Amino acid sequence: MVRTIIPFSRQTIRDDYGIDSLKKIDRYESFCCVPSHLNFKLTIGNCYNRYHPLSHSIAKGDFPNIELLLFHLFPFHQDLIYDYLQLLFIDPTQKLPIISLVSQDRNTGKSTFGFLLQDIFEENSVSVGNRDLSSAFNGVYADKLLIIIDEAYIEEKSTIEMIKRLSTEKGGLIVNEKNVKQSVSQFFGKFIMMSNNELDFTKIDESENRFFVVKVNSINNDIPDMRERMRQEIPAFLFFLQNRKLVHSRMSRFFFKTDLYLTEHLQEIIEESRNELEKSIEEIIRETFRMAPFLKELYFSEGDLYEEIRKSVNVPRKSNIRKTLKTRFKKCQYFSNGGRYEFYSLSAMKEKCLELDSYSLCESDFKPRKGNNRYYLVKVQDFIF
Repeated sequence: MVRTIIPFSRQTIRDDYGIDSLKKIDRYESFCCVPSHLNFKLTIGNCYNRYHPLSHSIAKGDFPNIELLLFHLFPFHQDLIYDYLQLLFIDPTQKLPIISLVSQDRNTGKSTFGFLLQDIFEENSVSVGNRDLSSAFNGVYADKLLIIIDEAYIEEKSTIEMIKRLSTEKGGLIVNEKNVKQSVSQFFGKFIMMSNNELDFTKIDESENRFFVVKVNSINNDIPDMRERMRQEIPAFLFFLQNRKLVHSRMSRFFFKTDLYLTEHLQEIIEESRNELEKSIEEIIRETFRMAPFLKELYFSEGDLYEEIRKSVNVPRKSNIRKTLKTRFKKCQYFSNGGRYEFYSLSAMKEKCLELDSYSLCESDFKPRKGNNRYYLVKVQDFIF
């Protein structure tokens, strides 16, 4: 059973229950949504609270199946995931990272984790698809604590930007529901993603710190009726969350210190998200420094890079190079007034290495090309690790 609010007209109530029934019905000025699990109030001021109280009877006990699932999904982040779930329960308005469970394997427990969260937080959670997120109508999740996205594969940049923005949203959210006038609500939702696409369920930029990505392995021993077993353990699990002490202290807008949830798999997704032009520019810079170990700085213009790249990557315009350098290589210094510089062409250096039968060059082995143009400067310490 799922609780919801269904409007009835005044006349319908009179017809069904008589005119005197109207005097027994509470009246409110408006709706609001104020989340709380430990001190829930149905009425805030003279507004009806659309957040739902939890129905669980909290009691001390054991929760071996919930513990088993969490250990399987987060073997290296046990304290973090318990703190995460505790904050959801005791401080639901706290901003938290976007948990993303990914695996191309079957029977991993990703969906089971989503079911557990829905069973714990009941009507305050919702499972949505990719189309729901790209829809103009957001009423289905606007007042939910948890938005669970199963089989996540988000290609549209506008959709993932919306998710990232809402994850850090401090102001009001414009709520659009079908056949209902727009309203503004404070958004406190947290996104949970599950995907079979390990490296490309969405694009993640290098500087991104909103995602807690975990690659999940298959479960060796399947437990029958796992969801029902965990459902029976929820009262004990909530008692545990209510009474344990948080391991981590608040260190950022997402509560946790960023280093705690920046996993190796997230770095793999960031690398996969980069376009071919960006990868080519970085490869040229790194390879030039490797082949010319005496260089501490490298100078080049957009035209220089264009000539180096265009044989291997389709670069329709030089402006693509300019945009990529500006947005993805922020440590590059740009000298807009131009001037004279020396350009070390990687392709020319490779030819010289073949001629000398060497893997690298000495300063006396190669003469750089003179340039006089607007140019960029990059330093070796920013590209060689």
